[in-house]
Amino acid sequence: MNTLRLFLAGILLLSSQLAFSQAPKFNLEELHDVAVVISDKSHVLSESTSNRIITELKLKLKSAGLSIKSQPKAANSILVIKISSLKGITSNRIFLQLLLAETISVNRKDNEINSFGFTYIDDMAFKSSHSNKDIYNNIINLMANKFINLYMEQNE
Repeated sequence: MNTLRLFLAGILLLSSQLAFSQAPKFNLEELHDVAVVISDKSHVLSESTSNRIITELKLKLKSAGLSIKSQPKAANSILVIKISSLKGITSNRIFLQLLLAETISVNRKDNEINSFGFTYIDDMAFKSSHSNKDIYNNIINLMANKFINLYMEQNE
């Protein structure tokens, strides 16, 4: 019975993730400056790989025309790379997210409400026995390129 509940909960979670990941259309028009940060709570990345990812991503963003801020508080937008990992016997299960966090304003009746929200979300999951190399390749060669292509397309 517990196995069935876990299975159904997993299906429900997966279907909601699939529905969410297909629905949004993101707008990167007039994005001017970003800070880049990595959140690796599972500590799967080495410090050198983490620094390499940040440096390479900043170079790609700068070559696309974005201004790079070194401190998140100085930037209008923060590009967050979130890394989660589950250790397996022969390989790790890696979950990556590329998120653009921005201050947003919502107009409600006579009030303007300022908040913080994610205005771009991309994620992927995979198995890996060479986590640092695979995380680097997926972030730099897939996720970053997808983000930059959308930015370039919307800011021509």
